[in-house]
Amino acid sequence: MVDPWEEADLVVSDDPTTLLDVLKSGRHAAQFIIPGNESGAATGLLTTPQFSGRFRVFHVLPNIKAGCAGVMHFIAWIAELESGAQLGMPELHVIKAWDLDDRGKRILVIDDSPRHRQSAIEELGSENDIVVLGSYVEGVVLLSRSEGVDVVLCDLLMPAESKTLGSEGFAFIGHEIAVGLTFALKAAQVGIPHIAVVTDANHHKHPMSAALDWIGGAYWNAATGKRSRFQIGASRAIFAHAPLLESGAKDWATVLAALLED
Repeated sequence: MVDPWEEADLVVSDDPTTLLDVLKSGRHAAQFIIPGNESGAATGLLTTPQFSGRFRVFHVLPNIKAGCAGVMHFIAWIAELESGAQLGMPELHVIKAWDLDDRGKRILVIDDSPRHRQSAIEELGSENDIVVLGSYVEGVVLLSRSEGVDVVLCDLLMPAESKTLGSEGFAFIGHEIAVGLTFALKAAQVGIPHIAVVTDANHHKHPMSAALDWIGGAYWNAATGKRSRFQIGASRAIFAHAPLLESGAKDWATVLAALLED
């Protein structure tokens, strides 16, 4: 056994912050989930492009046969890693998030769309320290345990996660909710100075997008950044329809520029 864990090539943990730190360092990580703790699964890390192939979640059931199957899947994954079958990394920017250096801003991006997360990495990753997540629950945990975040960029509509839900609430899991609004308030509560909540939703197809027209207009334009800017305590926040690149991905660089503009 390797000690301390900082030297290990693969770390098993149920703590999202530990898992994120391990993955940011370029290593492999795994999480075991037991019944009743599904809401603790770091599912957002599974959908984060720069961690592709280096993180797995294994479910261990109380039934001995099913539980052993979960362990066997873990052992099989280790064997694949040792053979080099899954050690290749996708052609993405390698981001060291929130290093103690002077380059750019320390940015947290939360979006459930892989296309928009990839856009954030490509547009902002080369000049900023950036963490990109697909889960708002993981984002809240990260905000609560991190210091020095300069900017939060968040999607407005994301699928409901199972955190704290009981049996009556399970029907809502996976349905889009406007969680970006409460996430922005949480970010302001912990002192993040710059916050933007933007959506690519169409106001003809979603009522929350239509409601957003009231404050930011139906489409992003040169005036959107200032027109949809609010002060929440000491934090500046923007709530708007996102500017889009030709690819259809969110233009995070334009949002960031509007957010930081005097």
